[in-house]
Amino acid sequence: MWIFILSRNFIMKIKIIIIMAVLLTICSQSFAEQLSATGKVTEIENNTIIIKITNADTIPTGSRVDLFFEISEDQSIEVGQWKVSGRGKGVVFATPVEVLGPPQEGMTAKISYSGKEDRVQVTRQDHHTAPPISQNDDTQGKKQFVYNSQQYVDKVRKIINDLRKNSQQYSREKIHILQRQIVQNVKKAVAGDNAEGYYMLALLHEDGVEDISRDSKKMVKNLIISAKKGYGQAQYILGDMYKSGDEVIKDKEKAKYWLQKAADQGHKGAKMELELMEPQIRGKEPKMQLLGVPFPEK
Repeated sequence: MWIFILSRNFIMKIKIIIIMAVLLTICSQSFAEQLSATGKVTEIENNTIIIKITNADTIPTGSRVDLFFEISEDQSIEVGQWKVSGRGKGVVFATPVEVLGPPQEGMTAKISYSGKEDRVQVTRQDHHTAPPISQNDDTQGKKQFVYNSQQYVDKVRKIINDLRKNSQQYSREKIHILQRQIVQNVKKAVAGDNAEGYYMLALLHEDGVEDISRDSKKMVKNLIISAKKGYGQAQYILGDMYKSGDEVIKDKEKAKYWLQKAADQGHKGAKMELELMEPQIRGKEPKMQLLGVPFPEK
């Protein structure tokens, strides 16, 4: 009899331990949720990012901010780590700790209240993909991290060449798959602040491809960014737009400025446009075309 009672007591203790462990896990998860928050970058001023977040007044200074560039619903690129340096009404301000790529408006900011500055390991369970980086030792022996955005531009070019050669033989499904690859690689290039990447994004906004909306304002905005970063083709297109008043207010001086910028880089089309401007003879307008192949409707 006493063996039976002992066994029953032992089982009860095991059950109690299991229940306590489950409750502790739930409480820990709840506590962890209370010590973290997610917001969106709304503005960038010099090295400071401004993050819109509902419970900004509860976030302590020094909290860690991990910034992500969203590729799709289940994939994003981590572009670095910041820390909270101040608070405002509905916003927090953060300064960089370790930057892997440039911050941009609309990026997702995940804030941990701990304030620790050690890096967060990005895992498959988190559905994040850390950006590809190369490490080079500088003169002081410190490691410098460089986001390799050009590889994504190169991938887009390869896909474009493939489509130009084989689009007639490809099924609609195959073309849509390649479209999605183009969009994802363009987004990754832009996450790396690549000048040509912004140009490609502008072209995608011109027609609307996959989840990139047809938006003339965003098209012009990204075209200007690309031109300012020195991409010759963007400068050429932007100059011609100012010349004709297409999507922008017609401005002869701005047209000359951007066409000259492109011509200085050896752009033949820009040189021709400049020559045609004085007598006001219209030449053949350049076309903003990314693929040179028709896409099926969404």
